[in-house]
Amino acid sequence: MKKVQMLPSMITLGNLLCGFAAICLSASFLRNVKPGMSPEQIYSFDASHSRLLELSFALIFLGMIFDVFDGKVARMTNAISEFGAQLDSLADAITFGIAPAFLSVILMQINDGGDNFRKIFFIPSVFMICAILRLARYNVEMNDEKEDVGYFKGLPTPAGAAGLISILWIQYTYNIVGPFIFIAIIIVSSILLGGLEVSNMRYLHIGKKLLKDPKPIIFIPILLTSFFLIFTRPAIAVFVISMGYILASTVVDVTKRIREGRLASAFEEET
Repeated sequence: MKKVQMLPSMITLGNLLCGFAAICLSASFLRNVKPGMSPEQIYSFDASHSRLLELSFALIFLGMIFDVFDGKVARMTNAISEFGAQLDSLADAITFGIAPAFLSVILMQINDGGDNFRKIFFIPSVFMICAILRLARYNVEMNDEKEDVGYFKGLPTPAGAAGLISILWIQYTYNIVGPFIFIAIIIVSSILLGGLEVSNMRYLHIGKKLLKDPKPIIFIPILLTSFFLIFTRPAIAVFVISMGYILASTVVDVTKRIREGRLASAFEEET
């Protein structure tokens, strides 16, 4: 039997368990939803029930922490292997592909206005499929010497999952828009975020570009404020951070491609 490095693999499996637990908890939450309940009634569940869905959202982000550290631990312990890379992608497929799509369907069901909506519940699967395609492409191209290590090619799956989950979380917490508008937002977001994941657009590798280089001293209070908001207003914090990253990176890349006259190359096969 092939030997594997235990510590990085266990951290990766922590990521996988976060995704699986998020699916299980959200399914348990749905058992408490009775036919005919309005979104307002569901959102006003007692704390023990409402925490199930909130924990599901939080577990996706906990999975992201595991995803960050498994690679770092593998490099620190000189335990990088093909097995670890494949295991990491399989875990990411569950936590950042299947789980966010499943949670989207749950929230769409909560906001269901009738039988007519049920035919569009499959649309979050577009996000799931694109996330898995993104991971498969990454596995094939990760040894490409021409790849810019400071950027990702296509929206990273954790960032795509963060964007979609943040929309679900802020709606569940604050019930900002009505059911019809919310379902429309989920449909559009699933397609757009999935499309960005399989695109050729460049997205900043935060760990290699933002955190390693020296920063102005003002960066410290900004970082501390971000952590404070994550612990006190998690739904708002993750929405602002994830959407800020996605929108800023997308606008910068699209602007550059328009200026260089190569906008179509964002979705064309690169040679």
